[in-house]
Amino acid sequence: MIDKDLLYNSFKLGDELRVASEFLDRGIKDLREYKRELHNHELFYVLYHFSVGIERLQKVLILLSYEDTKQLHEIKHHNHKMLQHKINQKTSLKFNKTENDTINILSLFYKNYRYDTIEDNEQLFGTIDLMQNHNYIKDGTFKKEKFIKSLIKIILRYLDKIKMYERKSNYYTTETEASSSLARFSFSEDVSEVLKNYQYEDLAKIEILYYLINLKNNNSDFNNVSPIPLDEGMIKDYVDELINLKSSYSFVKELGAELESSFYKEEMCLKDDEITKRKETLNNLSYLLYFDLNGDL
Repeated sequence: MIDKDLLYNSFKLGDELRVASEFLDRGIKDLREYKRELHNHELFYVLYHFSVGIERLQKVLILLSYEDTKQLHEIKHHNHKMLQHKINQKTSLKFNKTENDTINILSLFYKNYRYDTIEDNEQLFGTIDLMQNHNYIKDGTFKKEKFIKSLIKIILRYLDKIKMYERKSNYYTTETEASSSLARFSFSEDVSEVLKNYQYEDLAKIEILYYLINLKNNNSDFNNVSPIPLDEGMIKDYVDELINLKSSYSFVKELGAELESSFYKEEMCLKDDEITKRKETLNNLSYLLYFDLNGDL
């Protein structure tokens, strides 16, 4: 018979951790994709994902560190600052000013702005005002890279503590498949590794699109950039994922990981300067690929 604590802390809290990671991963992906000033509803969307994801992450850490499910009655609220205070009472986890400010933003958002879009008041751009008040939006420009880095650092530090309690009690809370959103954070050592993971996943999408363009145009290379040698049997899986069809495995993420490690050097025999030039060319081609793929529609 499975031990009750093992079942709860490994499987139930493991599911909660995966839910939290899905919220956070989706929010970061969407925020990274914006190449312009965000509208109020767009900023609301990503902050909602971040606030829910961080709150759930905090609660997993509290339940593991206190080893007491009775804590559930005390933490069934949405105040990130109060949850962080409870974490501080039990662990040595302390944040710097930037990270505390991020926690404060999420707490204020969930408390005061969660229903701002339907409140009967004169405040039309509450979420934007919130970020302006914390100096993340200035003269219409959102310092999203700084905000994302702060958020990822918080995620990794929470996960680091969760892993500590996981090892201490022989639980499997962070066990997950390599293609999951949780793995993106849990398998990474630092913020730069997480960001690089996102960048190479984006690059994998462009490589796949460029491969498809070459099929359409009878293998005519653009700017002497040859298409990546993809397995033709995988094309349907890649395309399904690019159009957001869910599967049990993330093939695009796997390709991104291969590009990040050794694919360019081992499979394509490219040198470092050739890899750099290829990335620059393909990143500049992304908008052309879109119009080429849609040109005959």
